[in-house]
Amino acid sequence: MNIALLTRWLWHIANGDGGLWLTIIQNKYLRGQPLAFYQRSGGSQFWQAVVQLLPVLRIGTSISVGTGSSTLFWFDRWLGDTPLAARFPGLFDIAVDPRISVESALIDLGRLAFHRPFGPPEVAAWDALLQDIALLPIDVADTPDAISWRLNPSGRFSTKSLYAAIAPSTAPEPFSLIWDIRLPLKISIFLWQWIRGRLPSGVEVCKRNGPGDGMCPMCGTVEDANHIFFLCSTAQFLCSCFRETVGGQWCNTNFSDLLAEIHASPLATAILDGFALGSLPGRFGPFAMSLSSRRCLFDVLLTASSKCVDSCSSGGRLAAPRTGMSSATSSPTFDRWPSAWRLRFLPVFFVC
Repeated sequence: MNIALLTRWLWHIANGDGGLWLTIIQNKYLRGQPLAFYQRSGGSQFWQAVVQLLPVLRIGTSISVGTGSSTLFWFDRWLGDTPLAARFPGLFDIAVDPRISVESALIDLGRLAFHRPFGPPEVAAWDALLQDIALLPIDVADTPDAISWRLNPSGRFSTKSLYAAIAPSTAPEPFSLIWDIRLPLKISIFLWQWIRGRLPSGVEVCKRNGPGDGMCPMCGTVEDANHIFFLCSTAQFLCSCFRETVGGQWCNTNFSDLLAEIHASPLATAILDGFALGSLPGRFGPFAMSLSSRRCLFDVLLTASSKCVDSCSSGGRLAAPRTGMSSATSSPTFDRWPSAWRLRFLPVFFVC
């Protein structure tokens, strides 16, 4: 995000959009030369941090050539959707002046000098380059080169579009729904942490040298986020109660599959809106659920969870021991607040 924000400064400089600060930069650093041709080192730490992001700026820029004096022939995106250095890497690798301007190259193609004679691959690439220039002739006019932002339909720079280009999300598309649903911010953040595997489950607490051995205190298996909400026997019981009350399948074993199933459902909007409003969509066919039914379901789920919790101290200790174990021997294992937090949260998650 910081890179995208710093690149915005380069966008303003390239477009001449600024006041006194732009005049200072032009006189102190650029000294009459276009931004694309700047190569000098030194300057303030801020300027060094900004100017080194010129390759990032070129990711989203597209140039309509006027005079061509401020556009790089090889690096800028002025002929098609890809820079010529990427389309013809064989020619670019042996170019004498990789920073030649479009103006110089189009006025005299002989200025495109190379370090060695062409072989058969370079000859084919050169012919293709000349053909592209011939098919898309550029009239060198007296108007300055115009820069536009190709990542945004409006043609104007946006930090969001650049961030999406340089740091694309690895999460499946349905995961973006968590920020679109009308939920309290803390619930959205909770779901995001769930997706990223950052909930304080037994495994995560153990990774950070916290108390416990990373095992579920209810069933003795490895406790991660999916186990807490889907695979644990307590969670499966609550899911069965939920399924019996509202209908549907709801047999997922991880959050991504659950969200994808909701997203693909014909009633996806109704279901998500119902959860966002703090209740199930009680006016939408098979998912209809009255307020009294919700209260009954909450009582059922809360009662089932309460049986697993004997008492909780002010520190949040889970007192119910495992089967066949005494409270004294199991106390160190159960003295972990994530499990107590889990049993309190599950009924609210499924009902509200």
